[in-house]
Amino acid sequence: MYLTSSRGPSRRVRSTTTVHAENAWSKPASREIFDAARSETKQWVEVTEASHFDMYDLYPFVDEASEAIRGFFAEKL
Repeated sequence: MYLTSSRGPSRRVRSTTTVHAENAWSKPASREIFDAARSETKQWVEVTEASHFDMYDLYPFVDEASEAIRGFFAEKL
């Protein structure tokens, strides 16, 4: 991932948040990507009892994920 600033492109990502469903088929890949991220600040959010598709549009899963993202952005941006 490349970020640009007035000093040019940077390969460093300062903050990373990963939100996924507890029962998602993609959980191992999500964890691998999260662990490999070279971020100064990392947040791992696991939405309990949710499946991959539950995260698209089912209450309360979407609300929980959205709140985690909102809180992370409010604190880190």
